[in-house]
Amino acid sequence: ERHRFLKFAVLTALEQVRATFEVPYGAIEREANGEEEPLQRWLDLSGTIGGRPAGLALVNDSKYGGDVLGSEMRLSLARSPIYAFHDPAKPEPGKTYRYLDQGEQVIRLRLVPHAGSWQEAGVVREAESLNAPLYFRHETIQDGQVAFYGSAVELKPSNLILTVLKKAEEGDGLVVRFYESAGRATEASLDLHFVEASWHGRVGPFEIKTILFDLVEGTAREVDMLEERAAPGG
Repeated sequence: ERHRFLKFAVLTALEQVRATFEVPYGAIEREANGEEEPLQRWLDLSGTIGGRPAGLALVNDSKYGGDVLGSEMRLSLARSPIYAFHDPAKPEPGKTYRYLDQGEQVIRLRLVPHAGSWQEAGVVREAESLNAPLYFRHETIQDGQVAFYGSAVELKPSNLILTVLKKAEEGDGLVVRFYESAGRATEASLDLHFVEASWHGRVGPFEIKTILFDLVEGTAREVDMLEERAAPGG
């Protein structure tokens, strides 16, 4: 259909609500006034039911807009205006236009109810697991002993989210980037077990950290996002 707006609505019994939208490398609270807002992978509505803390998060894998009106969450699934067409322009008879969101679409959603805050419920990791599910492969039979558990990169605590693991822009170093996802300061522990190198430091609320590892010397230092110099205070 053309010139239509389709939303997926979730009605809740929550009172005294707070609406939180994921943004790149963080989250932001917005008013529950029904205005369309951008979002990333999740939208959370927290408040109370019968005087007790409660909430519900709506996680998705491919949509980037939504709104909250009172105790109702609404994720924008499809909108079909003319492509790159804005007021005061008017459609011209006989002219061919391209319309947005035409054809079949597949959307995966996940509802995450929680009794406390969205931070305690691990909503960010729920979004990670939906958008980047664990990949596994079967190996052929081979000699040797394999441990039941192993990790190439280990980042703690759980409110820290690993987003980048790549070769440095210059030299043979390895760059690891992560951020704090719950809005609270924390002590970070980052270990690269395959090279026996580590970094420990303090991370501020929603702070992004970029760590450059020297794979020869086994050392690590904090740098800016361009990898050109040490980060302020790093």
